[in-house]
Amino acid sequence: DTEERFARERFTTETGEESSNVFAEEAPDNHSHGRCKNFLLGILDSKPYGIFATIITIYALFGDDVRWAFYSKEADDVFNGLTVAAIGFFTLEIIVSSYAKKGYFMGFFFLP
Repeated sequence: DTEERFARERFTTETGEESSNVFAEEAPDNHSHGRCKNFLLGILDSKPYGIFATIITIYALFGDDVRWAFYSKEADDVFNGLTVAAIGFFTLEIIVSSYAKKGYFMGFFFLP
């Protein structure tokens, strides 16, 4: 269970002191808001999601080159639809990560 995992995990600081996991602040507080965040974190940190996101990223990087090199103009609409879906996926990922991950919004990925 994701909620129990966040509550149990520990890490050791550089001084050797044991303290709560970085995610402990996001541990559920028995409110639906906390449970929702933990549910979304569980999805974002899952292996299947990572594999799916990697496939979408590879498509985003090379899909148009594959279309241009191997497909006729009739396939453009399919590839354009896949590209719009990939952009939608990345947008949704940013929104969900900004909501669920503490410090994500305006953090490292938002630096100029």
